[in-house]
Amino acid sequence: MTTPARPPAPPLRTWRPMAAWTAAILLALGVTCWLTWHRVHADAHDRTSERPALIAWAEIVRAWKAYDVHPSAKTGEALLAALPDQPFRWEGLLGEVDPEAGRTIRYIDEHLGVLFAGIKKADPTAVRVGFKLTLLMDSAAAPLETLHDILGQVIPKNPTLFLAELKRHGVDRIDVGSLTCCCFEAVDDLPAQEQELKHRLTALKTVNDPGVRSERDLCIQAIEEDLRKYHGPRAPSRGPAPTPAQEARGRLRGNEAGK
Repeated sequence: MTTPARPPAPPLRTWRPMAAWTAAILLALGVTCWLTWHRVHADAHDRTSERPALIAWAEIVRAWKAYDVHPSAKTGEALLAALPDQPFRWEGLLGEVDPEAGRTIRYIDEHLGVLFAGIKKADPTAVRVGFKLTLLMDSAAAPLETLHDILGQVIPKNPTLFLAELKRHGVDRIDVGSLTCCCFEAVDDLPAQEQELKHRLTALKTVNDPGVRSERDLCIQAIEEDLRKYHGPRAPSRGPAPTPAQEARGRLRGNEAGK
């Protein structure tokens, strides 16, 4: 009787396959970590790329103090040179990321009287400073909305100047709806708001300069839309939806209460 052949013995396990698997796993983990690190830093770069590389906050304060003491074309030009040319995007609460930036904005917010007086007179230098200041105050809600309100008051007095500065500073970087329709002085008076907006609309329609035609049309569209939405025949006298000016005033009061 023949003995059945035994199956061949399995090969002995060695360290080489285990080492290969371990190396592959470590390589995959390394690649994943590198990709994650690269993505995080790329996102951080994207978030900060909209900011100016350097902002001389102390120089802004010095130039602001000089303008505040003696508002003129000369001190206004110095202030314009100190202010950034690109929008400054705030992250988190005011001054949370950059304390010096927060202190500067608070200082400006507390010393706007002289600038506002010049803007209300439609002084060209003051209006230009006001428009450029909107780039610095972008996302700093309360100061920005107050500034929009004051700049909007230039429209009935000098619509061409208003549109020229809007074009200079870029309609893609400024909230045209808020800029043209904020009426803080009549925030709780819808008829007064309607009258003010109609004055602005009439003034804008007198501008025939082809160089600011697109800006004029955008502003007219924003005001007409606001009039239809909040002041039209179907608008409820005590509707639940507040106007943009009322919303802005509510946020401003909330920010003041939280200080």
